[in-house]
Amino acid sequence: MKRLASGSATFRQELCRRAKWQWRLSCEVVIDAQASIPRTLGDHIYRIVQEGLNNTGRHAHAQHARAELAVRPDQVNIELSDDGIGFPFHGQYDLARLTAHDLGPRSLRERIAALRGSLVLTTGLSGSRLEISLPWPRRTWSGPPPAYLASA
Repeated sequence: MKRLASGSATFRQELCRRAKWQWRLSCEVVIDAQASIPRTLGDHIYRIVQEGLNNTGRHAHAQHARAELAVRPDQVNIELSDDGIGFPFHGQYDLARLTAHDLGPRSLRERIAALRGSLVLTTGLSGSRLEISLPWPRRTWSGPPPAYLASA
């Protein structure tokens, strides 16, 4: 088990340093961890936030991005938001609708679905917000992640 908060300073610094260096993106990562999580889940959380920041840097023309993580005894909530131009489509979309219409960030959709999580994407002309929930605790965390997730 790994306490996300124990490595949170490094987690925040690394993600924001990279976003600023690679995309000139001002970044803020806020972590509220009230429970320990397995290292594998922590790795997935890191990758989700990293991919969200990379997508913001590549596509959103944003000045600022924010990631909020809340680790609770029964789930992990991640909110990613930015002040960019939004997606080419506007409104609110859940994971099923995004997948059915092949909209939004594919790698995030696939990772969240594989983790049996939920995603709600809200987008408009003044930015986007992704609300992600991952169930926790999970009985299935004892084994390795699927091969395509391990390399993501």
